[in-house]
Amino acid sequence: LKMNLGAKPNFLYEKPEYAQRLQIESPILLPHQLEAIEKNPQLKVVRIYTTYPKEWSLRKALQELFKKALEEIKKGAKIIILSDKNLTEGKKYIPSLLAISGLFQYLKKRGLAHKCSYIVETGEARGDHHIATLIGYGASAVYPYLALQTIEHLFKEGKIHSEDIKKSVENYKKSLEEGLRKILSKMGISTLNSYQSAEIFDTVCLNEEFVEEFFPGTNVTVPAYGLEEIEAIYEGFIEKAFKGEPKVEK
Repeated sequence: LKMNLGAKPNFLYEKPEYAQRLQIESPILLPHQLEAIEKNPQLKVVRIYTTYPKEWSLRKALQELFKKALEEIKKGAKIIILSDKNLTEGKKYIPSLLAISGLFQYLKKRGLAHKCSYIVETGEARGDHHIATLIGYGASAVYPYLALQTIEHLFKEGKIHSEDIKKSVENYKKSLEEGLRKILSKMGISTLNSYQSAEIFDTVCLNEEFVEEFFPGTNVTVPAYGLEEIEAIYEGFIEKAFKGEPKVEK
């Protein structure tokens, strides 16, 4: 499950600067690990938020994300963190898998995808399949912050019976890692590095036009939703999340 972060140089040539990469033991990051990556003195790390004003359309948000990432790579960014952590009322967010795959394809068409590594900091990822799809479409690592916060919350409420919160988090991370290994073994792939951006999935309930634009080459089964439908679904999530508790008249 080891992954290397930073630009991916031409492996046919050896240069000292090509050695400037960070190696992580697992693609599932904990808070202190993400902090260490951000503070590393060798590689420029940039955080780009995948949240956007509610007045924007999802397509405009994607275009702005791609534009921002392109600018940062041209300025020397070697690691980009795609984050939805600053989501507040009055904002919407790009689905994390759409954000990473769309960005990776956008940069790949311009011959720049290999210039950087991508970490997804998201509240959406919870299970091993979520992690696998994010990595399969371009991410090198994932920080599932909301899942970790949920574990802490459940531990404090006494709903998780473990020695301490640290042990609970370790158990969760270990279960995700075992799930990733199982997924890799089913595909006959031995290392996560070989699985990264391999795009070996099928889609369910996504139409061909949408898949061709943001997940090109992926097999379409049961075509249905496009970008507008997905935007409407996520707007429903936002409305539900920030809807206040119903007032009860006495």
